[in-house]
Amino acid sequence: GRKNHAKLVISYYLVPHGIIGYYVSRAIGAKCCISIIGDLLYHLNSTFFGWFYLSILKKSDFITVTGERSKSVLVDRGIDENRIFVLPNVINMDDYLPDKKIKKEYDIAFIGRLTHVKRLDIFFRVISEVSKEMPKLRVAIIGDGEEMDNSKCLVKDLNLLGNVEFLGFREDIKDLINRTKILLLTSESEGMPSVMIEAMACGVPVVSSDVGDIGEVIVEGENGFLVQKFDDVKSYKDRIIKILSDKKVYKKISEQSLKVREVHSVENASKIWKEIFSKVA
Repeated sequence: GRKNHAKLVISYYLVPHGIIGYYVSRAIGAKCCISIIGDLLYHLNSTFFGWFYLSILKKSDFITVTGERSKSVLVDRGIDENRIFVLPNVINMDDYLPDKKIKKEYDIAFIGRLTHVKRLDIFFRVISEVSKEMPKLRVAIIGDGEEMDNSKCLVKDLNLLGNVEFLGFREDIKDLINRTKILLLTSESEGMPSVMIEAMACGVPVVSSDVGDIGEVIVEGENGFLVQKFDDVKSYKDRIIKILSDKKVYKKISEQSLKVREVHSVENASKIWKEIFSKVA
């Protein structure tokens, strides 16, 4: 950084990269931008380190968050709103396009890292309830992680072996999204999951827990469905069955989902970064 006379250090995620980035910026005399991706409250509410994380954010020069909800959290905790920029998660829209030529092989999919915070225990309980009314339900689990073994055991215990397929880590995400009817997210905490934007950009309806900044993208019953309590199994089930059993509802949600392409684009994000760069001396 010193050798190349860096003027700005940008770190993605608050922990640990944001903290490291902050100290690096101060060591080389540069400004610091912490780009928060993921659930902010998860860190700020930490019993032992929440105060420390907040102090780093208060001393940083710029902060980007994924939505207005996250910005409000920081402002309420004493951070100058003029240093906070709303930067929605961005995907390359050219890579995620609806493809009607691809046959829908899966009714529901989970895409992401298999971690506790994703609450796959809730996910599979939802699948169990939906399968009672739709016995031929097909579900894809796309990703890997520490909850893989627990997930497989739960699928067996719930008698879902004939419904659920574990595909592991995959590179062909855009094709798998187009082969899916619904993306289901039952996370206990999130920021703004990129996979949600990717699915909506392909016209795939999303049913999700209303956590993080997700509610700023999904409008209940318009371009997707939100469940207020992440562990409300019945609410997930009702929304899924409504989408899968009513072609008019599915068509409406699918078409409205595509409007996400107008907001979460590289072009829109570049405007925010240009504003930040203009403040760097």
